[in-house]
Amino acid sequence: VKLYSAERVKMQLTMLLKAFPLSITEQSIVLYPGSAADATFADVIGKQVIHIDPDEVSIRELQTEGYAGVPTTKEEYYAHNRDLMGAVDMIISYNAGEVSDEEASFIRLGGYVLANNWHDSANAMARQEDFELVGAVDESGAVGDADAAAEALGYERRAVSYGKGC
Repeated sequence: VKLYSAERVKMQLTMLLKAFPLSITEQSIVLYPGSAADATFADVIGKQVIHIDPDEVSIRELQTEGYAGVPTTKEEYYAHNRDLMGAVDMIISYNAGEVSDEEASFIRLGGYVLANNWHDSANAMARQEDFELVGAVDESGAVGDADAAAEALGYERRAVSYGKGC
């Protein structure tokens, strides 16, 4: 088992975002369900990342440091924020399990899911009809295009894209 530092994840994320500019701005809605006290993505993407986690201590610590956070489960968050359906620019799924169909319905057309494959999340998103795999970063920080990412994930890339990315 390898331990990954926040600095290593930041480096990989920075390289990914340089290779695949995702049009995420300060006005973008970026959700990070299951974040615990991880500010890594907000440090790279921006303070608009909303951390969602039922661990009140973790969320309070993030808020103390100036990050946005909501102390609740992702299911409760989505149930109470139906007005965000189809309006979210990015959902970060980092070690938090697969993105459900309901959760995916919150992502706007042209929006993104940024996922690692810890719980088969990246594989599951890449297989969804409404999403297109756009790239990946390997352990060394090397960025691969969609074909390289599909090969690394072990499936055949679909030719059809509906405007969303993962």
